[in-house]
Parts: sequence; C-alpha cells; structure tokens
Amino acid sequence: MKLIQPNCRIQFTAEDLEFVASTLGRCEAERTTVIGLLSDAETRDFILDDDQLFHALLEHRGCLRISSRLYFFVIVRHVLKTAGIEDREVADYTAEMLAEYSDFERTRCQMPGGAPLDYFFEMLAALQNAGKSFDVQVGPDRGHSAINNDRMMEFFIENLVVKGSTAASTY
Repeated sequence: MKLIQPNCRIQFTAEDLEFVASTLGRCEAERTTVIGLLSDAETRDFILDDDQLFHALLEHRGCLRISSRLYFFVIVRHVLKTAGIEDREVADYTAEMLAEYSDFERTRCQMPGGAPLDYFFEMLAALQNAGKSFDVQVGPDRGHSAINNDRMMEFFIENLVVKGSTAASTY
C-alpha cells in the first residue's frame, strides 16, 4: 500500500503549469512570467489561490488537459478557504487523497503476476485457479470475518476454562 503524503503541489505536470499560465496571463510575456513564478514554492501557493483559476476549472467547456492533482488541489483549497481553514497542508493532503483514490488503476482487480481482471467471470475463474498461495493470503481474513462475535465469550469459556489447558495447547 502506498503511503499518501501531502505533496500534491510538487507533482504538477507541464500541462498543469501551462493551464495556470494561460488562465492568469493575458499575453505571452505574462504567461512566461507566471511559469517562472510557479517555480518558487511561496509564490506558487499565492498563484494557486487565485479565484480566477478556480472559476476557470469549473467553467471550462470541454475536456481539461490537467492532472487530477491540480484539479483537486485548486477546488479543495478554495472550499477550505471559504470554510475558514487556511492551512495549505490540509488542502494538499486532501487533494492528494482524492487524486490517489480517483486513479482508475487502483480500482482494477489484479491477481499477482497476471493481467487486470475487468469482468466478474474473469475474477471467479482466477479465484478458482488461484491455488494454495492465494488461500494462504485470503484464508485468515476469511476466518476473522466468519467469527460470530455473539458467541466469542462462550467459545473462550468453553474451550479455555472448562476444557482447561489441553484445549488451549491445541490452538
């Protein structure tokens, strides 16, 4: 599992920077200046807070050619600022979470060493052919979820107290 860090702002693509520059710069000289200013972290943060950028994301007709990180950061930052939360790290972390969990590849079912399984019948066939290595991975989890919590105390009393230490040594 990948550890999610609040580093959305340092992962912007060239298309992201071009979108910001073309949105905020009226001429080529201004666009070049905006791209230059985006290289400084503090200035970048002020540029990304511009309401014009937020509205450009929401009002753009057609497909945006930007990363999900820029999209989510600008929107989350605007919403949090409106709610009175000024911490950029919170916006950065929230945007990174949204970007990570909106990644289509994370939602695909894939058996180790195999191709992605897109259809339910493929998943069933893969489970039937998985063998012992998959049973070892899934078996304990299946056991934990199958325990009847209402009878757990009864189980412990019956097997550990009444039957004594001989039952405990078999577990």
